[in-house]
Amino acid sequence: METIHLTNENKKIDALSVISDLPENGRYEIIIKETAKDRTPPQNRSLHLYLRMMTKKFNDAGISQAMAFKQFKTGFELPVTEYFLKHVFQTIAEGMVGKKHTSELTTVEMQEVYEVYNLGMGEKFGISLPWPVKKDKQE
Repeated sequence: METIHLTNENKKIDALSVISDLPENGRYEIIIKETAKDRTPPQNRSLHLYLRMMTKKFNDAGISQAMAFKQFKTGFELPVTEYFLKHVFQTIAEGMVGKKHTSELTTVEMQEVYEVYNLGMGEKFGISLPWPVKKDKQE
């Protein structure tokens, strides 16, 4: 699947070219959505300055990459997000049926992966949900 990010007029022309080159006998899904703007140049400069400053602090404190990595391996306390949970779902799918992307799953594989995922979430965290049905999607 090809993704084109429309950031300027040239990209729009590229996207139209890709669409016009599609074979007529195929099925396609074209999604156009507005996304957030990229970070600004000042944000980018600030990020790199911050990272240089942090690098100096780490080195001044005698903290090596190995020491830092050992601490990072234990993880940061981050909130659970839809992206994180989808990554877990994709990891299970890849282990079960060898497919990395949910868009590649058949209807049967989707249900099988869901059942393992949902059971695991229930066992590990006490949280599980039935597969959404049409009325759930309308709410």
